[in-house]
Amino acid sequence: SSFLCAIDIKRCRNSGIRPMAVLVKEKLSVQTAEEEAGKGGGAEAPKALQLHRMRDLSGQEESLSKQKIWERNLLDFSLRNALLNFRANKNTLQLMAANLGELEDRLAQGEEFSLQPLPAEWQFSLRDAKIYEIENQKDLADSIAAEELKQRRIRSFLKEEELILHLKNMYRSAKSSIEENGSNTLFLALGFLRWFETDISERARYAPLVLIPVELVRSNRNKGYVLRSRQEDAQVNITLLEYLRQVQEIKITGLDPLPMDEKGVDLPLVFHTVRQAVMAKKGWNIENLAFFGPVFLRAVCHVERHQKSFRGFGKQCRRIGSDCGRNGSCSAERRLGCTALG
Repeated sequence: SSFLCAIDIKRCRNSGIRPMAVLVKEKLSVQTAEEEAGKGGGAEAPKALQLHRMRDLSGQEESLSKQKIWERNLLDFSLRNALLNFRANKNTLQLMAANLGELEDRLAQGEEFSLQPLPAEWQFSLRDAKIYEIENQKDLADSIAAEELKQRRIRSFLKEEELILHLKNMYRSAKSSIEENGSNTLFLALGFLRWFETDISERARYAPLVLIPVELVRSNRNKGYVLRSRQEDAQVNITLLEYLRQVQEIKITGLDPLPMDEKGVDLPLVFHTVRQAVMAKKGWNIENLAFFGPVFLRAVCHVERHQKSFRGFGKQCRRIGSDCGRNGSCSAERRLGCTALG
């Protein structure tokens, strides 16, 4: 009967809520208890860089077949392509993740994570690209995200009612895709390159770096949804790498296939490699952002559609006994298809 309330001190600290200062009398001066406690020690030392893991991938030349060269020449480099100019929408969900490498490793090991709403006391503003800005509260966000990840929970940036409706629509869309096409369309994008079209451009663009096939599963325990890996190979954003090579004249090697560590994809090495390659570009950088949704499906499957056309070219030329690859009567794309497949 005398119980009044319970206070979660750890959650308060993670949310930036501190106790009121308690005055301590010391001779003729007055100082707070926090100042008194902080006399003996300085700030916590930063974590040591694991430079031994950052091996050089620049010398690893990729051997591409004529088919892969043909496919990459057909990639869409317009700003309509979500793999180059990502914008959040109702089909995507931004996740609060402090350590993307740990998240990827645990997904690769088969763990599943419950998706949770934004803490009620938190508020964030949106960037122009509809990405939630957390720079002013980055330490707090990283702290609570790390604690939640230990409990197999991932926070989003949506309130509870919005999150429930959002996940329900994504779940139905993914389920419908499986029933109609036999394929799951959800991908988790980890790490984004912030880039600009020209040196004088003021509007930042965002392109995902690593795409991981995932699935959304309805949870019977808490009547919510959990996120887990489909245990399929993660993909590097080939469209971005080819855009950088063909348009920006920035060549990045060693990322296709993705470098692996003992648990999964070596994300720190991927981010380090890309960051080193774009270091000379003003304003370009790697953003530790995590999104998932089906928005990348069309771009990922863009090459697959051309692969079918590519095979069709070769079959047609073989069927009619054409020597168009030698007499120059066909288009360049068709000649390349005949040369590779004929």
